[in-house]
Amino acid sequence: MFKKLFFLPLLFINICLVFSQEYTMGKNALKTTFLSYATGSIKLSYERLLTTNHSVEVTGGVIGVALDGLNNHPRGGLFRCAHKINLISNPRYSFNGPYYKSEFALSSFGYDFESIGVNEPLRKNSTMGTLLACFGYQWGRKFLTFDSFVGIGGAVGSECDTYYEHGFILWDFFNTKNKHIALTFGMKLGFVFGKN
Repeated sequence: MFKKLFFLPLLFINICLVFSQEYTMGKNALKTTFLSYATGSIKLSYERLLTTNHSVEVTGGVIGVALDGLNNHPRGGLFRCAHKINLISNPRYSFNGPYYKSEFALSSFGYDFESIGVNEPLRKNSTMGTLLACFGYQWGRKFLTFDSFVGIGGAVGSECDTYYEHGFILWDFFNTKNKHIALTFGMKLGFVFGKN
């Protein structure tokens, strides 16, 4: 199973390299959050450059089709939508430089949890929404892009017992818990296509 999941990102990179050879500096990017494979979900993002300083990014994901490190068998989906503002415009390379993005994220999934005195695991549902303020850096050349970011925001909804919401986590640090503070970070790898 692990070999198949490790093979998927490599296949994605190879497809990106083949299809992107015919393009120069582009207005579109298709990216995957490759670390999400190790945390139980698969995410695919599409980013569209609106001007040299503004872009819109939409992410969709399936929860429960990758590695399940918490062994709670999650099943569900996630959606993210962001408006990016590039802090330094680079007309030579699209999708390049530091940025700020405001992002809405929603995850909804069911998962197993153990209850005292019950032999079979029971199912619970978690649906959380958050509005995040993120800072990041995106590196792009010709057809390849690499994006890394961190963010914090407010969250509402019914939380998962582990406070991990597949795409963001809820505050669970320094012996304190707060389901209304969400944190996120990520790294995305993808290819750029479509001419300016």
